[in-house]
Amino acid sequence: MAALKIDQLLRLTWFLGAYAIRQEAKAQKIPGIMHLECAVNMVEATAAALSDWPNGFHLLLDELGKRTSLEASGNKLPAHFGRFYPTLYKSFPEPSFSFLREGFESYIGDHWSGQLNKRNRRFSQASRDSHEWISIKEAAKILHMRTTKVRELVENGLLIGRLFATASGRKMGAVLKDSVTLTAVGQAGLVTLAEAKEMSGFSKKRLYKLLGDGYLRAARGPGVDGYPIWQFERAALEEAIRLTKGEART
Repeated sequence: MAALKIDQLLRLTWFLGAYAIRQEAKAQKIPGIMHLECAVNMVEATAAALSDWPNGFHLLLDELGKRTSLEASGNKLPAHFGRFYPTLYKSFPEPSFSFLREGFESYIGDHWSGQLNKRNRRFSQASRDSHEWISIKEAAKILHMRTTKVRELVENGLLIGRLFATASGRKMGAVLKDSVTLTAVGQAGLVTLAEAKEMSGFSKKRLYKLLGDGYLRAARGPGVDGYPIWQFERAALEEAIRLTKGEART
């Protein structure tokens, strides 16, 4: 920040000061800009945003974000922050403004519960990779299940995420990446139908009958989440085997 030239500092003041005092879609079109009072307000607002870096800047972003809820913005950064977002990257590409971009990306990393993907190409790859939230679609791909099942898991509290409907009625949302990872690890310990057949000594026909009769409950499968392979929790399978063989002895 100390390395900024006077013309760069003026550009930055025009940018941050305008959004700080107006917070409108076209904040930099300022009526009365030639009045001293307006200019003083912009300089003071810029100084506040740059002080105690990056906390002052993050407070400004808090205020900008209050204009539009995550639901109303459709979980999209450009809609949530308006022209501030593209202007920050297009108008300040110089290396000397890297602190500005890094400050914005650190704020998004800490506060944005929407996903970041390839569309957010202005963000560094490191910021996209380290972001804690992913889309419903990406979570479904990792977990090998339908997006409707992912939404159901979120609604039932089995995945940590947030869902909302846009103004057009489209269902959107994001899932915490760590939550998806834990679920994927749990799925790795599931037993397939072929493995269940080997463990129990039962035929596939008998295992299907246990499913139909309610003795055995599948964790995944065609009739559960659309996954093509039937899978079972090991403990549930062992209990079903025990009960079935116990009945056979009586």
